[in-house]
Formats: sequence, structure tokens, C-alpha cells
Amino acid sequence: MEALPPELKIEVMQRLDDLSSLSALIHSIPSFFNIFNKAKATILLSVLRSAIPPAVMHDALTAQKSSKLTAPSLENARQILEEYKHRLEEKLSRAPLEPSLPLSSYEELARTHKLIEWFTRDLCCSTFSMYPLTPQEGVQEPVPVSTDEIVRIHRALYRFQLFCNLFGSNLPPRLDMFDASTLLALWPAWEVEELNCIHNYLSRRLSDVIDEVAEHDVKMGESYGNVAFDRLYLNETKEYLLSLGLRFLLTLLALPTYEERRQILSNHQNSYSNFLGNMLELRFFNDANGSDDDAAEIAPVSKSDDDLTPGQGQGPNEAWSWAYRSGSSPGCCAPNRLDLREWCYCIWDKRRLSALDLLATPWSETRFIEWNKVVEQECDRRYKENARSLRERSDIMILGGSGYWTDDRSQIVWPPGRKPSRRRKIPVEYQYIANWRRRKG
Repeated sequence: MEALPPELKIEVMQRLDDLSSLSALIHSIPSFFNIFNKAKATILLSVLRSAIPPAVMHDALTAQKSSKLTAPSLENARQILEEYKHRLEEKLSRAPLEPSLPLSSYEELARTHKLIEWFTRDLCCSTFSMYPLTPQEGVQEPVPVSTDEIVRIHRALYRFQLFCNLFGSNLPPRLDMFDASTLLALWPAWEVEELNCIHNYLSRRLSDVIDEVAEHDVKMGESYGNVAFDRLYLNETKEYLLSLGLRFLLTLLALPTYEERRQILSNHQNSYSNFLGNMLELRFFNDANGSDDDAAEIAPVSKSDDDLTPGQGQGPNEAWSWAYRSGSSPGCCAPNRLDLREWCYCIWDKRRLSALDLLATPWSETRFIEWNKVVEQECDRRYKENARSLRERSDIMILGGSGYWTDDRSQIVWPPGRKPSRRRKIPVEYQYIANWRRRKG
């Protein structure tokens, strides 16, 4: 391939349909890298048009545009919101990527889409290993991920990033809950539920890191102890970390060592925020208090995947109809569908769900109650196991110790000359602090 003329090398790169392949090619063959740098805008335009589904392009461009609001004024943020709303209402959201954008826009879009691709792969690996999406006995391979499933995942991830750009904690002044409600109201109920599934997945992945640090670090156990081991309720610390965006989350998840992850979390300890989870809860309560809009949206869900245009992620999937057909909860984001959101139920096609026999029996709240009881017991077990170490680490911190806690305390770092014996008592002047922390739990 080194011997190909420059124009053919450009054409080869333009025909690639994902950014990972483009990155692998230009970093493995120096001549392709040189040609890419000379024709970057042309090549990126073609690859992005192939990589980003048309049904997702409007969300991708809006997320890219809003990412430039590093210190947003409310007027600029609301203008982006109005433009987004206008294109949706005028059916202009499937317009192709314009060739007139500056190179910096293509580069930023490419960087964001690499994040989307990484989280898409991670979500599939995470949920396909989770009951009930694990293949049944005798099934060798799971059903391959379809274009429609990818569209739903990409769309929800871009919308999550859009929320981070417009409502994120690190970008004051932020838009308010009214603006968030306006944005959520632009989407059909099942697309809001797709976003809710993505929020649940990202929160669960974030919890993996928080739980590890809270289980071992002396100081971080103190600040994150009440955050860890909780899958059932919203937590403002997690919401704050989620609001920092996909790039932050990928950095945190991809760090190779415990110490690097601990350092990142230590930079954000004692930070709190209302974010997307709170807005989705508000959406449910608004629906439950008299809105009939979503009830109407459930009606056309009886369409099967075969009735819709392939590759566009149109309409709700079959599981949405199955989960809400009983009419026991209004609208979307119902708390008693949390067990379904754990495995991203409204993202997968009928053929995947049918192959696993997931829709054979009607949905009932009994499923959720049983699941909720199991999860509560597991969270309670893990928290109780950790409670003793939290008390010990609290005492260690009062005495000046820090570092990685284990039962033998061998990795605790003490100030010079202050390492206590294992039986040493906390000084009297600090006893009231320790007792207060124990009472607090």
C-alpha cells in the first residue's frame, strides 16, 4: 500500500466507515499519516459521514457545537437549545454533515465520536454479560449488534454529552431545570427511556471505581463511604461526576492503576450536584401527575422492528411496548422499571429479545420487587462488610494516617514518629469526633 499514489491513498481512507479503522491505518503506515495530514478535512468529512448514522447526526453536531461553551452565557446556551428544537420540529434533523464546516469542527466531532464508539463497545460487553442478556445454554454466540441498536446507543450517548455541555457542574452559569424539562420534552418517551438506560449504565460503571476506592483508601473511604455500594438511589456525588462528561468518565475508567483512579476521585471529593438523574426523576413525576402525552406515545409501539426503516433507530422497540403495555405506570422513567434499565431493555431489537425468550411472559411488578429485594440485600451485605473498616479508617485518619487500608494495616502511611501500636487508643481530645462518626454510620 505504500506504493499507491496519493490520490488512491486518500480514496482508501475516505472509504473507511469508522474512526478506529482510520486511526489504525494512519498510525501503522507513515505515508498514509502524511497524506492524511495534508487532506484531513476531506478525509474526516467522508469517514464521519459513514461512521455517524444520519439519524444521529443532528445530535452529534449539537453536542459538538455546545462543547465550545467552555464558559457559556445563558443566552448562547439557550440559542443552541432553540436551534436544536427548531430542526427537530421542522424535520431537519437528518440533514447530512455539511462540507463547509471548519477543520476544527470535524476534529472535535471525530474526538467526540471516538468516545461514543468506546462507550458503545463497553456498554455491549457490560450488558451482554448481565442477566438476562447472557446467552442461554446451547446458544454459542449472542445475536450481533444491529445498525438500529447502534443508532439507539449513539443517539442516547450524544444526548447525554449534550446534557453535560449545557447542564454540567463545571460550566457555570448553567441552564436550569426548566430548560432541561424543555429539552426532554422534545423527544418521544421511549427515546427519553433510552437516555435513562445510558445514565444507568454510566452510573454503574462509575460505581465500579468508587466502590474500589471507598473499600480501601483511608481518606476517600471517609468522603465516599456513603456513596459506595448503592445501586438503587440517586446520589448527588455520582451525579456531579457524571456531569463532567464522557471524556472525564473514559479517563477515569481507562486508568490502569488504583492509585491513578484514587487521585482523580480525590480531586472531586465532597462535590455534589443535581444532574440528569434528577431531571429524569422530575420527568416521571410530571407524567405521573397528569400528563397524558406519553400515554399516547405508547399506542403505536405495537409495530414490530420489521415495520420500521432499517438502520434509522425509528420508533420504540418491542420491549418498550412489553414493559408499558400493562399501563400500571404512566409515561417513562418509572422507578419500577429500574431492573429493566439495568440491561438497557429499550435499546435491543426484537430478534435479540426473542432469541432469549424475554418477551414470552407479560411484564409484572413482581419481577421488579423480587429484583429489588435481591439488590437491596447485596448492597446491605457489602455496606456492612465495609462498615468496620470505615470505622477503623476514620480512627486512622484522626491519628494522621493515610494510604491503602487492609486488615493488617501494612500499607498505611504515617507521619514521621507517629505510627501507633495496634492497641493505641485515640487521644481523648479526638474521641468525640470518632464517636460522632461512629454514630453517623
